[in-house]
Amino acid sequence: MASARIRRWALKLSNYNYRIQFKGTHEIANADCLSRLPCPDETVPRQEELVLLTEQCILNAEAVAAETRRDPVLSQVLRLVQHGGWPVESPDWLKPYAARRHELSQTAGVLLWGHRVVIPTVARKRVLGELHVGHPGIVKTKALARSIVWWPKIDEDISTVVRSCAPCQESRGAPPH
Repeated sequence: MASARIRRWALKLSNYNYRIQFKGTHEIANADCLSRLPCPDETVPRQEELVLLTEQCILNAEAVAAETRRDPVLSQVLRLVQHGGWPVESPDWLKPYAARRHELSQTAGVLLWGHRVVIPTVARKRVLGELHVGHPGIVKTKALARSIVWWPKIDEDISTVVRSCAPCQESRGAPPH
């Protein structure tokens, strides 16, 4: 007896007539990625959605790199990532970064933890505001933040922002009895 999924596929595919034909490998052209790319067509106008997204960008790589150089803590961390020499006993301000020192990297002056961007102190409030657009709540905001950005105590900052957001508190469910 076939599984339900296979039966559904068989039912959907039973509407079509097939002609199966063998082709040897010498008859199949070798397709590479460059042969599949479309030629740039200058006559096609730019899509409006893309223009809007690029104009509304709150931070770009150059801005993050500049703020990272100005930030007293992140500039030290960036120097340690580039040149090494992490201290054996880290001061308190360095401990969150020292714990992740093997996963920290830098690209074009931007500090990264894995694939996440380490946000400088000055830009954190703007990033929190952008993450909370649409008022998704604490859990979804944290999930979104964890996929793209990081800084020490980011979870606490997100919780504080969401708990102080009036629309979020108005739409929040009642606590259990």
